[in-house]
Amino acid sequence: MGRKIQADIPETLYRSDPTIGNTLVDMFAKCGSLMEALQIFNELPKRTIVSWNALIAGYVEHGHGNDALNCFDQMQLDCMSPDASTLNCSLKACGLIRSSIKSQVVHSEIVKKGLEQSYLIGNTLVDVYVKCNLLADGRYVFDRQKVRNVISWTALISGYADRGVSRDALDCLEEMEVDGVVPNAVTMTCSLKACSNIGAIDVGQALHAQTVKRGILYTDYSDRFSKIGDKAFHELATEQLQLENALVDMYGKCGNVLDAHDVFGSMPMHDLVSWNALITGYSRQGHAEIVFELFDGMAEEAVHPDEITFLSILSVCSHAGLVQKARSYFKAMTEYNLSPKSEHYNCVIDLLGRAGQILEATEMLERMPYQPTIFAWCSMLGACRKWGNVKLGQHAFECVLRLDSQHAAAFMLMFSIYVDACMWEEAKKVEEALQALKQPGQSLVDIFGVVHTFCEEDVDNMRHKELHAKLREVYLEMEKRDSTNVLTKTSNSINCSCKHSERLALVYGLLNTSERSQIHIVKNVPICEDCHNVMTFISRTERRKIVFKDKICYHEFKNGKCSCGYYC
Repeated sequence: MGRKIQADIPETLYRSDPTIGNTLVDMFAKCGSLMEALQIFNELPKRTIVSWNALIAGYVEHGHGNDALNCFDQMQLDCMSPDASTLNCSLKACGLIRSSIKSQVVHSEIVKKGLEQSYLIGNTLVDVYVKCNLLADGRYVFDRQKVRNVISWTALISGYADRGVSRDALDCLEEMEVDGVVPNAVTMTCSLKACSNIGAIDVGQALHAQTVKRGILYTDYSDRFSKIGDKAFHELATEQLQLENALVDMYGKCGNVLDAHDVFGSMPMHDLVSWNALITGYSRQGHAEIVFELFDGMAEEAVHPDEITFLSILSVCSHAGLVQKARSYFKAMTEYNLSPKSEHYNCVIDLLGRAGQILEATEMLERMPYQPTIFAWCSMLGACRKWGNVKLGQHAFECVLRLDSQHAAAFMLMFSIYVDACMWEEAKKVEEALQALKQPGQSLVDIFGVVHTFCEEDVDNMRHKELHAKLREVYLEMEKRDSTNVLTKTSNSINCSCKHSERLALVYGLLNTSERSQIHIVKNVPICEDCHNVMTFISRTERRKIVFKDKICYHEFKNGKCSCGYYC
């Protein structure tokens, strides 16, 4: 329609009248016809700040950050001074290309012009700094703002959540509520992501309740907003879908797959992210048959899987030891025009190794079109430990050290290989090297929406006397029952302090929650075999479901069994 109107305008008119010329640049830019916008712009006899802003805004709106910043530089070379609109759009362009240096240059221009207190520019500054991973700078700008609205708060929460500083994200949400600012759908989506990162299920459930109570999450927004325009409806539907996907993801990652499935079933529409969130949730718990059914359900809704979908499927095949299934799905990736990434090869290599097919695993490792990763070599180490292959284990260990000379998990595996082979001298050398590398463990447990942290240095802290007393009770019970499902050395260490933060977190959860309720724990390093067995034992004797997420794996302990099947 714009082109039809343009055809009726004499060229001499729109080239001589800056208002018409600028409007044409703006129209083509907003419609995404950036080449036509640039052509009209170049033909203008005189370019004003309006002309430049129209072109820069068009580039930003359609994701061309570098082009927008080139325009910003060029206008200054043409002795055109940027105004607030120019600087705001240029900041957004910095966010698009994640340029911390350029964002600071634009920020200096903003300070020179005294525009830092503009709430629009302030919001954009916070957003850009967190996107550029300059969280301290973003917080500094945020704290200096006189007016903080939902946009600035959400930008800060999003930055913390995206970069794994999840507790700060949830603290910001609390501050926002105290400040009297009501969160919107985007705020809740970011906050739920923070809950997913640290397994804060109680906080996540409370946020879910708030989204419904406050009318942020609509059960039938198609009827409620039937009279709004198509663009507004599309934006609303997108926000709602992202919020619902965040809920599915949060429940799935926190181990509540039934709640995740309930949210999924209530959604009026699903996209690839929805399916992947649910499939990943079930995959983490080792529910292979349900994962396969969901994959078939995707096909029925004509949703094409991506690399993430297949990674979850191959992962659950690994957990369940389904070698043929894994081969089949790995081959099926090419049918969807998907090239397996190193992560997909790693899953299959790990499965083959654990299934005893070490030769085939080694061949795949050697012929994969990627440089083998630490995960791949550690998988081989795990297989060598299981099947007692010392020679290949030594080779895999050397390969890991070439990639990362301080990879503690590899030292632990190699130590176990030597111990199993009764190679005591070699085992002692590896153990000594491991002690120098060991990363301090830190465990988080979510109790009624409050996340409590336990570190290794808390082990001998006298304020945890009650926790140690409970642990001694557990050890005595383990020794009494002499269970073959737990390590004898664990139950015999009654008089020794627990050196693992996850046990303190676990007994704290036992003492501070009601009977039969779930306990959710997150740890920054892999769980050891002793702690794994302690949790397995407690899940049976206390009749508790324990959801545990460490650096490399997800565990759900229930009735004396773990969902990982001793996979990790």
